[in-house]
Amino acid sequence: MLYSDAVFCTASGAPRGFVQPHKLSGMPSDTPLLVGFSGGADSTLLLHLAVRWAADAGTRVYAAHLHHGIRGAEADRDEAFCRETAARLGVPLFVGRADVPAAAALSGDSLETEARKVRYAFFASIMTGCAGDGVSVTYIPAGDEPRPAALPLLLTAHHADDQLETVLLRLFRGAGVKGLGGIPPVREVPGGRVIRPLLRCTRADVLAACARLGLTFMTDSTNLTGDASRTALRREILPALRTLYGEGVPEAAAVRLSDAAREDNDCLESIAGAWYASHGADGLRPDELSGLHPAILNRVLLLAYRDAVRRSLPENVDGLPADRTLTAAHLAALRMLVREAAPHSGADLPRGLRAVIGDAPERRLTFCLSDKAEAVPCTAIGLRLGDNPWGSLVIRLETAEQPPAGGREGKELLAEGYFPLSVLDGPLTARPREAGDLILCHGMHKLLKKLYCDRHVPVALRARLPLICTEDGVLWAPLAAFADGYPAPVSGRALRITLRDADKP
Repeated sequence: MLYSDAVFCTASGAPRGFVQPHKLSGMPSDTPLLVGFSGGADSTLLLHLAVRWAADAGTRVYAAHLHHGIRGAEADRDEAFCRETAARLGVPLFVGRADVPAAAALSGDSLETEARKVRYAFFASIMTGCAGDGVSVTYIPAGDEPRPAALPLLLTAHHADDQLETVLLRLFRGAGVKGLGGIPPVREVPGGRVIRPLLRCTRADVLAACARLGLTFMTDSTNLTGDASRTALRREILPALRTLYGEGVPEAAAVRLSDAAREDNDCLESIAGAWYASHGADGLRPDELSGLHPAILNRVLLLAYRDAVRRSLPENVDGLPADRTLTAAHLAALRMLVREAAPHSGADLPRGLRAVIGDAPERRLTFCLSDKAEAVPCTAIGLRLGDNPWGSLVIRLETAEQPPAGGREGKELLAEGYFPLSVLDGPLTARPREAGDLILCHGMHKLLKKLYCDRHVPVALRARLPLICTEDGVLWAPLAAFADGYPAPVSGRALRITLRDADKP
């Protein structure tokens, strides 16, 4: 039997502000629940409340714990705690293992950013029933029940303190209304929805509830280390705000602000979407755009750009939403383009796109691939010592000393690699990248699409880059990765392969 939130909180010991899963998700109350379970106070409380709620709703709870490979023995301890807790509660548990430090070294992202990416990939693999990239998953049933094919509802333990941190960090990074919406209580993801039942509860509320219920939990020693900005917030700024305004007041203010920002943004995006649907089929007319409120104009331009990305780059090679790549500076350039409306004027945009004003009299604004994203050879070419033309690039092969002597033309090069001379014993080719291409890197076959995305290689440039291959497969994906098994000589003669623009000597 389901109760009101207030009655459930009183009966279960949940903190005030806890929202029952079916009310957040909009899904039937018997939808199985998957709880992200780190072993910390927040997720431990959430798992216990989910088990209590599921008993009333007549559904099943599963838990998912990821060992990030970061904290050594402490992470092993957390995994053991999660295994024991899940077994005691009769909850089936998914345990994932990943090497986040290695992934971060490859992508160039911080440990915190890479950990979040890997964590949500782990959750997505469980929700969709598909294998996750770079994460091994073990399913530990509670009894004889089989592993579920898919689980469409994920609960995470984000709370009001997390919301406050997120809103403040985004504020000082220059976020607009959408960014100030912070952590949404419900988010659509591949395979289902993510919900945050504790988002209106403070960390102090969570700890008080754990004490009332007699719950033990693990403490992560890295909570006050890692990202410098977040660490400064937690150690200095948030305590000062609580002293100034009172315990719980800054958190409550952040929750109200984020709620209001999401509502306002949803309204503005709805208006912009309706306008774009009726005006944007054949390009946008500057005279019509100029009559829009700036808040609507910005969103219409984002919609037009997003559509151009989908049409021109159906592979979506970097996996980012359009509004994550178009910055305030790009929007300002687009608004100036619209305001001046000079025929044949344009503005370069991310992902190799360009916005262009057409001929008079209507001078419509359209989006197309930039001239910089020109075509490259559509088939493989054999490589030889010397210069090998590749579209607007030149691939040069030469023998050179390793380590390199000084005075190289490094600033004019797009990419450079050194290889053992033995790779010349067989055919060496260059070919364009294809969907699904892999490279054997650090003992694992890596998807090149993901490597280019993680290394933030611009889309227009990716389209120009060749893959350097031997008979055995990809030897080098310039700006992304070198294949295992071809270590450059520490000293002496080596094969040097460089890429440069053809118009540069």
